[in-house]
Amino acid sequence: MSKTTPFNMPISPSVSTKIGSTMTPLQDPLLNYSLSSSLLRPTSSKSMSIRENVHVMVRCRPRSAEEAAQNEEACWVLRPEEGAIDLIGPNRKMFQFDSVLSGINNEEVYSEGVHNLVRNCICLWPDCKWKDIYNGNKAQPGVIPRAVSDVFNYIREDHHGREYLLRVSYLEIYNERIRDLLGEDPNANQPEIHEDSKRGVYVKGLNETIVTTPEQVMQIIKKGEGSRKVSATEYNKRSSRSHTMFQLVIESKSKDAYPVDRAAVQVSQLNLIDLAGSEKVTKDFERQKEGGYINKSLLTLGTVISKLTSGQTTTHIPFRDSKLTRILQTALSGNARISIICTVNPTRSSKEESLSTLRFAERAKLVKTAAKMTKITEHSELQNCLKKIEELQTKMQEKTE
Repeated sequence: MSKTTPFNMPISPSVSTKIGSTMTPLQDPLLNYSLSSSLLRPTSSKSMSIRENVHVMVRCRPRSAEEAAQNEEACWVLRPEEGAIDLIGPNRKMFQFDSVLSGINNEEVYSEGVHNLVRNCICLWPDCKWKDIYNGNKAQPGVIPRAVSDVFNYIREDHHGREYLLRVSYLEIYNERIRDLLGEDPNANQPEIHEDSKRGVYVKGLNETIVTTPEQVMQIIKKGEGSRKVSATEYNKRSSRSHTMFQLVIESKSKDAYPVDRAAVQVSQLNLIDLAGSEKVTKDFERQKEGGYINKSLLTLGTVISKLTSGQTTTHIPFRDSKLTRILQTALSGNARISIICTVNPTRSSKEESLSTLRFAERAKLVKTAAKMTKITEHSELQNCLKKIEELQTKMQEKTE
């Protein structure tokens, strides 16, 4: 994590959250919640806020080859023009969200649920004029590569005359233990969750890398994926055994703002979170242990969402009951813009799992957020770097003279 205090600015798909599924997001996500948010915290100066509900999108994936071969019956009807999805049958149930999609078109998913939030995490808000699903593949890039590309495209197109500094970190929560996926040995140290009045809730001790190109970011992500905990289960050949959070911190300032050490710096965070799916009973002891931790953290997330939308202001919110909800506390408490993408299975045999997913999404839609935008005036990484450059330039000039 950065030593700076990020200013509150709206952001986006910061959490590719996968819940209630036994599928890996790198393959065919079932019941995949892609929670996007920006954990932005106030620091100094006046701030403004955007009040809104969590944006929720539902995607109904196509039947798998195995499901098609077994001629599994579909049980959902999608009405995209109304943002509705209906359960077919005597116990008909309708759910309504911001948008409903079918198929595997990641471009459509990104455009509908993620694009605006990514742009908002770095544009000069509120004066900005810009109006597989996680990683995907070459033909269908997923949320991460599209979001990263979008950020760098905006910077290249920026005509406001600003200087930028971007840095990334990547962690996973495995068996309720935080592992730094960018460390030389993720098991060597254990980053801890901290909280203070300025930074809010953050993870201390993570490696951060300054990045300058989309290709560099994707290489770092590839490195992190290589350290992630995955294994074969009774349901998948390659299943996620942990939750992960990829964070991109974006700092920027006007090129005309001097002196550097007192220039106002905008800081926002784009957090992309991939949650392991809920686990069914298995005979393998190690998988049972992992599944127990996964299910507990997802249950806690569901409980937190329920209590946040209960309407009772005195209700205790159990953020501390899992590391996942503790890390997400700032975003879920409202200081962020959040987008959730839920993927459901079309078949009747998975009806209960899909219903569970949709009920979660329905509750999440009720969560209200009020992302604040605040500027910081000291101790940002961008200020530190520019100040060092100034000092080096002065020394070179003195040496030349």
